[in-house]
Amino acid sequence: MEIVDTRTGQRHLLTPDAAATGQQTPGRYHTLCGTEILPAALVDPGTGYCWPCRSTVIPTPRTGK
Repeated sequence: MEIVDTRTGQRHLLTPDAAATGQQTPGRYHTLCGTEILPAALVDPGTGYCWPCRSTVIPTPRTGK
């Protein structure tokens, strides 16, 4: 899941578990790069990507079906 940090405007990535935890404890979203962010409004497009988050993405293998 992608989410924009209010403080920096960068788009970070979250795991589904981190997103669920962040919804239970508002304002405590931990991204793939390890940064704790404050989520921006869902309509905020952000100003760029967090490259450490992007570099940790592991592609899922194709099933061939």
